[in-house]
Amino acid sequence: MSSTPILLELDGSAQCRYAAEVCWSLAGTNGLIVNAQHVIDSLSAWDFLNFDIAGFIGSGPYFEAHEMMRSSLTRIGEELIEAYTGQAAGHDIGGESFLDEGTTIREICWRAKDHELVVIGQRSTGMGSPEEDKRRLPRRSIAETLTYYCPRPLLVVQDRCESFKRFKILLSTLRVPSALMTSCLDFARKMQLEPQIKVVLQSE
Repeated sequence: MSSTPILLELDGSAQCRYAAEVCWSLAGTNGLIVNAQHVIDSLSAWDFLNFDIAGFIGSGPYFEAHEMMRSSLTRIGEELIEAYTGQAAGHDIGGESFLDEGTTIREICWRAKDHELVVIGQRSTGMGSPEEDKRRLPRRSIAETLTYYCPRPLLVVQDRCESFKRFKILLSTLRVPSALMTSCLDFARKMQLEPQIKVVLQSE
């Protein structure tokens, strides 16, 4: 068993289920363990409800609404952890489950430091019209934001996929942190795959 396991990000989407299946396949083939994490983003809920100065009504109803939302989010997180733990055990997959609370990106990055790979599911939106693309641009998904901040290799799963037969590292810049490249190469070696490195540079 690896001392540096895979970190799976849990949510209620079908893509998360596909990501879990990828993790279980990697674990079964390569003797890894899978830790699962769900983050209760109660801070975003508070940002939605919080006002610096009370207007027509006091802050009491907002505190109450925040606690109700936090309680509901916690319950959903606990159910996700319970469901995942049961199904992972059925696949004979070892690992721990974490229910964290805070800023989603910060909590994931904090956990990621002790893992070899972070795996997250994301729904594919496909290519839309220019107007649709503009509406999507201001808001990045969690997976997109993690590509900027995650300290470990990040695998984004959008659909069911077969077991890995090749390992290709695609670079859009030559300024790659050595620790990140080392992590990618170490993971390729652990999966017993020969890494291929391809550099795609954008011309002026």
